Amino acid sequence: MNEKVQSRLTIIVLIVIIIVGIFLKGIPELKKSLGSSDKFITKKNYEDMVEFDINNNLNFAVVIKDNKINHILMYDEKSVILYNQDIENNSINKSISMITNLLINSNNITQTSQVVLTSYENKYYNAVKQSFLRKLQSNNYNNITIIERKTTIEKKLNRLEIEYSTNDDLISKLDIYSKNIISRYKTSSNDYNSTESKSITKEQSKEYANNVYQKLENYVITNNIEEQDRYDTSLPINLIPASSDNTIYPNLDSWYYIKNKQVFAYISIDTKDQTYGWCYSGGIDNYKEGEC
Repeated sequence: MNEKVQSRLTIIVLIVIIIVGIFLKGIPELKKSLGSSDKFITKKNYEDMVEFDINNNLNFAVVIKDNKINHILMYDEKSVILYNQDIENNSINKSISMITNLLINSNNITQTSQVVLTSYENKYYNAVKQSFLRKLQSNNYNNITIIERKTTIEKKLNRLEIEYSTNDDLISKLDIYSKNIISRYKTSSNDYNSTESKSITKEQSKEYANNVYQKLENYVITNNIEEQDRYDTSLPINLIPASSDNTIYPNLDSWYYIKNKQVFAYISIDTKDQTYGWCYSGGIDNYKEGEC
């Protein structure tokens, strides 16, 4: 074998090693960086879908295959409260329980809410509906109005004014629409994480922080939680409304954890003029201004 051929073989071997290294190391690391809602859905992962429309104000759908909710489609910015909450890839009952907890604890479902449940293929609809009703009843939400409907993916695409052809993967079309909603949420200033355009006093910020803290205490009582880690994503603090009109929320510096059924939290609120922070050490009356 002459030197020229040997040199070429060496280069080819190096290229193969680099490619294999990318797949063995780079791809798993990329997967780790993706959240539970960041994957894409196609028709091969679709058996059924159930849509939720709450108070005509929060609209999403769960995609189901093999008795598991494997994807969530978000149709408006309010529904992004469900984004990357590790809801996907669980049983129907567990996923619906997690979804319902998030909606109740963020005040997106109240005792007087109206919920429209829409069936698509009617394969898992009853399982989703019954899981949802059981969770509502366990939280004593017995006055919710439930309206039931049936539709098709084609009709949903038409309502959202999404163009499609007979050869298109229709569920992927909905997923792209959902991804665009998420993208706008992540890149723009929105009602969930920003109050920078509002001017509020320190006293008002304390009142708002108290509102959030009380909701966290209710969350502990309702779900009988004894311990919860600071980095648990069951109920993100920045998605808990601080104001009754749902326009003021804690910023991303806020956090909380639960120990011995007590809530320890730092609740920080951005305003037009400055940021106010409040530290709670196990009770609403045990607080101080500033960081913990």
